[in-house]
Amino acid sequence: AAEESDVEGSSHLITSASFIQLVHAHTASAMEKYLAWKLLQSEMSHIFFKEIKENGRVVAFKAKTRKAVDNAKEMFCRN
Repeated sequence: AAEESDVEGSSHLITSASFIQLVHAHTASAMEKYLAWKLLQSEMSHIFFKEIKENGRVVAFKAKTRKAVDNAKEMFCRN
């Protein structure tokens, strides 16, 4: 939890809790955090977000640039 709060303080990083706050404008419940985490780790999510790792563990996500998203969408559609 301490790691998570450090990461959330960084600019432009998204965690499951901050994703729920952004979308629903309320503090996330444990179930919402779990479902948001599953969504952020999905194949589709990798089009829009880059994983941020610490010690080999995914701790947050960062939105990709428009150009990177366009390239990722094209590759996703090809496969």
